Amino acid sequence: MREGCHSDSKVENHSLNIAFVLWGGGIGGTERLSLLLAAELQTLGHNTSIVLIGDDGDLRPQLDRESLEWIALGIQRGRDVLHQPRRVAQALSTLDTEVAVLGSFGFLGSALKVGGFRGAVIGVEHGALLATPSLPVLKRARCNLDRRIGARGHDAEVAVSEFMLRLQAVVPHSRRLLCIRHGVKVPDIQSPMPPFDRLRVGYVGRLIPGKGVDVTLRALDQLRTLGSDILPTLMIAGDGPDRPALEALALELHLNDQVEFIGWTDDVTSFWEAQHISIVPSNEFVESFCMAAVEAMAHGRPSIVSDRGALPELMVPDLTGSLVAPGDASLLADAIARYSTSPELISTRGVAAHERAKRHFTIERCADEYVKLANQVIADKYSS
Repeated sequence: MREGCHSDSKVENHSLNIAFVLWGGGIGGTERLSLLLAAELQTLGHNTSIVLIGDDGDLRPQLDRESLEWIALGIQRGRDVLHQPRRVAQALSTLDTEVAVLGSFGFLGSALKVGGFRGAVIGVEHGALLATPSLPVLKRARCNLDRRIGARGHDAEVAVSEFMLRLQAVVPHSRRLLCIRHGVKVPDIQSPMPPFDRLRVGYVGRLIPGKGVDVTLRALDQLRTLGSDILPTLMIAGDGPDRPALEALALELHLNDQVEFIGWTDDVTSFWEAQHISIVPSNEFVESFCMAAVEAMAHGRPSIVSDRGALPELMVPDLTGSLVAPGDASLLADAIARYSTSPELISTRGVAAHERAKRHFTIERCADEYVKLANQVIADKYSS
């Protein structure tokens, strides 16, 4: 059974025990969404918890802040789960789990059932599938086998975008496959814009190859070379192995007065309140979704995004932001320059972005759809 992305749903009032199972305590889109979703489900009257296969890592402060019940099993390698599946299953049983939502799709679902877990298993494909074609032959074969095993061990599989849904539909997948887009906290009122002395551009994300931050720096360099009257600033919230090289490139291009690297931030609201627009310049990296783009929209910030992966379906070109060809510094510079000279464009597109986020990307909508799915898979298990 394949379904498209949900937009509206009515859920049952039955209180559920739902555990989100993550591989470890790193901070990424999967972890951020899982914690946000777990917290929202709690406000709806459901019992939620987090099970970490590995250690709590950098995630502990957020777990404590959301007052979520959690367990870290300390299993250091994924394949070690195969040797002790009962341990993971017992952790879920201790939490009286009815539905396990896994932060990946693969052998873990089957391992839980081998270990004795009798609840429903929902796997979420956050984007690991995108890397499979470029892997070496043996690793690619292991990933394909992992997916085949996963297709047997999951009661349902979630795609996080229509882009991903199309990809998942042509590989081994769970019998119930559907799309549930991520959600974020959307303020009722659009965040006020900062004073427009110069355009302030924000980037949130990992600093890894293919994310296009280097292309953005070269676009800023082109604007400086052209003698733009309003030279924009770029605030980069994130970290990763490419950070030293990107900082060196900014220095080489004499952009140190325009670019600031601030590392990861937990205060997303304050970050976007300080920016006029957001930028998602991914070129080689294919986005399965993009929490940062949607969070920017939620605060009424138009976005410049690459025409790559799921990014085009998140926004409406020329209404909530701008769509540019990936990897083209000149086109990116043109898009930035247009906002630099058109404060009114920022205002009108910001309003449209906020309205789109309220309509399509709230965490409330996302939570409702997961509850509806959970009730469906539980009903399927009782009827089989």
